[in-house]
Amino acid sequence: MQSAHDTLAAHGDNPSSFLALNSGNEYFHDDRIAGTCAYRRSGRYTLQFGGPFCAPQHRERLLESFVAHTGRRLVAGQLHCNDAELYLRSGFTVNQIGASYAVDLSRFTLRGKRFVRLRNKISRARREGLEVAELAHDDDCGELDRLDRHWLRDKGRHGKELRFLVGQRGGPLQRHRRLFVGRIAGTAVGYINYAPVYGRIAGQQGLTKTIGSMVLGQVPVLPGAPDARVDMIPQDYVTKAIGDLVRGGVCDGEFWLTAGKEAPLLREITDVCGEFAVRSGLPRPHRPRLIPVDAVLRLLLPLLEGTSLPESVRRRFQHYAELLLVFQSELPFDSSLGEPHCGTRPTHSEIRSALVRNLESWAAEHPGLLRRHRVRPVIPTEAAS
Repeated sequence: MQSAHDTLAAHGDNPSSFLALNSGNEYFHDDRIAGTCAYRRSGRYTLQFGGPFCAPQHRERLLESFVAHTGRRLVAGQLHCNDAELYLRSGFTVNQIGASYAVDLSRFTLRGKRFVRLRNKISRARREGLEVAELAHDDDCGELDRLDRHWLRDKGRHGKELRFLVGQRGGPLQRHRRLFVGRIAGTAVGYINYAPVYGRIAGQQGLTKTIGSMVLGQVPVLPGAPDARVDMIPQDYVTKAIGDLVRGGVCDGEFWLTAGKEAPLLREITDVCGEFAVRSGLPRPHRPRLIPVDAVLRLLLPLLEGTSLPESVRRRFQHYAELLLVFQSELPFDSSLGEPHCGTRPTHSEIRSALVRNLESWAAEHPGLLRRHRVRPVIPTEAAS
């Protein structure tokens, strides 16, 4: 059985899911499903955190099993919108008790009247010599414990420390978090504890849509030569490279996070999609016709102008046309991966495995679509003579 941490890393698409690993929580497992539910008991009630953590197609079944285990005195908090809809369908009363605050970092600014007080506090901290340092997970945190006690006393004699629905400092999983402390003249005045966030990329990305359509046999043509390279790398290689650059103190320079000569060929990707279709019980799709880029520019795109094709078909062709830049290069790009402070370079087999995992994730998101396209067995019948 997977540990709760491994389960969340695989299936926890709730941004706050790591809080489910706080000390004192219990975990429910159903032997038929790879997943878990995190909860605590409070009197006659069971308090659940974050909904069922499992593959999307198993969430309703795991919730039913968990409800049967706990009874109807179940209160679930910190639900994602998809989980809230699941609980509503399952007969629960759903109330909003808060909202997550997020900003678009590409447009965010501290300028203007709205953040005058915050700018003043930042200036004051700099004038007073605030210094920030990262602590290791096994460093002595006695000064932070004293800071907690002082902060809690300021809340009044009835103030109590929250232990559910909030982050935790310390414990066996602290090595997965990152802890920063701010000091003035050597004395700790505050700290912030970062927890990892697991989950899926919001929505389907362009390449994922394309390979999913190839599995279903819905891609008649693709722009590019059979030996054209499709440069893609697994997401975790990108995040590791960026993290290494930050931790290495690299402040400038140009870095190419590409697969380089390890990038798979276009014809190889079509083969992977065909093999995945067969393993999933689908008919083997026809291999897309690979046509030169100039033919797409001269023939395909003008065909879409003023055509009577259905809107959905036109959108699909336009989407494929937007991928021209991905498929038109036969030479490998340069890659900075594997250089000092720039992550590790993925091998060809690792990229191929990541492509298969991408297809598995796509299939898990579209079980009904796959069922409709699966090959129905032919039942032999006897003809009366």
